[in-house]
Amino acid sequence: MRFLGFDVIDARSEERNAVMSLFFAEDRMMLTRDRYVHQQILRAGKTSFLIKSDLWRSQLKGVFDRFHLQVDSGLVGTRCMICNALLESVDPAEIAKEVPCFVFQTHTVFTRCQRCHKVFWHGTHVDRLMLDLSIEIDRNDSQTPLKEREG
Repeated sequence: MRFLGFDVIDARSEERNAVMSLFFAEDRMMLTRDRYVHQQILRAGKTSFLIKSDLWRSQLKGVFDRFHLQVDSGLVGTRCMICNALLESVDPAEIAKEVPCFVFQTHTVFTRCQRCHKVFWHGTHVDRLMLDLSIEIDRNDSQTPLKEREG
């Protein structure tokens, strides 16, 4: 979801109490595999979606179907995969020593996380993932009219 530009807090990387506090403070939607958490959220009158599948494609399809989401290509790759903060363009000269030599020589566009300072570039894995996602979305999402974004 972060790769696609959605503002997502990953409970696996945060303490559960901190995530729950943010959830209520920022009026977020909860995506969870935890039935107990799902029930707590629903009892509190908030939005929760229980993810049942073990397969990422099915999980993503379920979330997109439930919340009527669409991929906005302009937002793909705009969030840090580590900490969720927004990425900003960075001059290649500034990060020359932070990326592998081959990457620096073969890429011209780099972004850096505003919070954790991790550097990202458009590698071949991005092309493969986008192709995979476009096939899935085209196949399953032809009637999705609504575009929603958190954050």
